[in-house]
Amino acid sequence: ARAGGAPKKPYHAMLLRGQKVVYDYFKRAQELASASNHLRAEGMRLAGSAEAYQQNRQPAEANEIILTAHNMMVQAQTMKNEALRLEESAQEINNVLPLWQQAEQAAVAYGAEEANPRKSSIPVQPLT
Repeated sequence: ARAGGAPKKPYHAMLLRGQKVVYDYFKRAQELASASNHLRAEGMRLAGSAEAYQQNRQPAEANEIILTAHNMMVQAQTMKNEALRLEESAQEINNVLPLWQQAEQAAVAYGAEEANPRKSSIPVQPLT
């Protein structure tokens, strides 16, 4: 049983590593998406407050607020794009994980065969 398990170790390690990467990417994507939504809402709120400064004849302050709100919206979009990229990468890795499982199973079968070779029922003729 031990001989059958040794060949699978690198495949199993890659499978576990892949699962961890998928988890970490999805988790980070969710964090970025949440932060992006919060930042976008804050930017919208801030942009809305600029109107009050404009009405109070404070155009420089209103312009500064609009500029800050715009920067927040750009940053929110950048975070959203990164979240989408991470989610896509995680999905691509997740789609490959079954191949690592198959490789692991093949390595176990190969290791078991090597540890306990079957005797061939086909007679082998000696070379002359």
